Amino acid sequence: MKKTLLSLLILTASLAFGQDFFSYKISKPYCVFNFMETATGGNGTSAYFRKFIEEKTQNNPKFKNLCKEYIKINLSYHFKRYEFPDERRPNRSTFDLISIQAVNSANLNEFKAATVGILPIVEYQKLFDLLFEAEKIYDEIIWKDYEKKIINQKNNLIQFKKSNVEIFNRFNAFYHSTWTNEIPFQIALYPIPGKNGSTTAMPHGNSLCIGVLTDETDYVGRNGVIVHEMCHVLYDEQSKEFQKELVSYFAANQSEYSKFASTYFDEALATALGNGWAYQNITGKMDSEQWYNDPYIEGFARALYPLVESYLNENKPIDKNFIDQAISLFGLKFPNANADYSILLNKLYLYYDNENESEITVPLRKYFRLSHLNSSSPILHPYSIDHLKESAGNQLIIINQNQQNTLNQLKEIYPELSAVHYENEPLLLSFFDPKGNAVLLLVVKNNIEFEALIELMNTKKYFDKTKLKQN
Repeated sequence: MKKTLLSLLILTASLAFGQDFFSYKISKPYCVFNFMETATGGNGTSAYFRKFIEEKTQNNPKFKNLCKEYIKINLSYHFKRYEFPDERRPNRSTFDLISIQAVNSANLNEFKAATVGILPIVEYQKLFDLLFEAEKIYDEIIWKDYEKKIINQKNNLIQFKKSNVEIFNRFNAFYHSTWTNEIPFQIALYPIPGKNGSTTAMPHGNSLCIGVLTDETDYVGRNGVIVHEMCHVLYDEQSKEFQKELVSYFAANQSEYSKFASTYFDEALATALGNGWAYQNITGKMDSEQWYNDPYIEGFARALYPLVESYLNENKPIDKNFIDQAISLFGLKFPNANADYSILLNKLYLYYDNENESEITVPLRKYFRLSHLNSSSPILHPYSIDHLKESAGNQLIIINQNQQNTLNQLKEIYPELSAVHYENEPLLLSFFDPKGNAVLLLVVKNNIEFEALIELMNTKKYFDKTKLKQN
């Protein structure tokens, strides 16, 4: 009876949706904005697309200067929704607001008018001066050759609009999300030249920004990416009460893999649903290609798939049993995960003394995926010290100033460091605190030593839990 009732509710909701609940568009302003983000190695951009841009502009000093100036602009001023749990994603950024306005704008002038007040006026003016110049280069190397192709891709993807509405209804109920049919999803497509290569996609509010290879023909697979990004939105838009409930389920589970499963849960679940279940639902068969270019997300998603399928078939929402089974599946799939730097750095609290955070995050992102990052500077500020003492997550501490004094201060928090002395040589220290949090501490003099240690972490992959010093 419950299944029948829920099915009727889903059907009724489907009938209530307008034809444009999934609206497909190509926003030139967003294309140009993403072009500059990609060219400067922005978070969530395609390395393949960046290489294409570099090859096309290698003899263009004007563009190199545009990129040099662009990277100096801070687009991400953060604000926090304090009523949501820290373990989820309470922080939001002005970058999301700027991206949404780019998607909603017909041209750069409209984009400029829509973003007044988001950035300091000097930075705002500089941003659009650069974007207007960048558009000329974008037109020359991409738009004139690939505009028609991305329009063709859009026309091929629109065919899944009706299927996606039905999928949304099932997934919205499964996620226990607060999203309603009054708020449509905008699918903003941007071209990445070629048939094969890495692509990326990012959700910003109801705008799902999707990189599309201009010559690809796997439209069902690309639609899976669209559904994947929608899943992130549904997960983010669970009520604060239900978010706290899910956090409590992970916290109550005694497995040593609970926090690691929690870190990858959002991405792996979106992969199992979008790249797995949605694909199978439309084609009647599983996608045999790689679902996600990350071994943990790919492996966890594959392990989750039978559980996801079972819950969807029974019209059941995520519950404590689902979380407990997900944690168990993660531990079985990745027994050595708790010493893997790539996992420990995926979701962490970062402490540093540099005024420019990008000097820390750019080298880190070169080698590691940073899905969730909260930062605090300087290291010895009372706010940072309080957070080090109280936080229940992995800690990455970069000491590149006042090395011995900072180490001495940290020894009061971490007795594990009591025997450590800085001898003017780089140090890579890794250990678990009594609460089970991984603490990764890098002591360096300059950026060269810092990147060398990051590269070492990537090469070693796992840290030795039997010793403190890892280099």
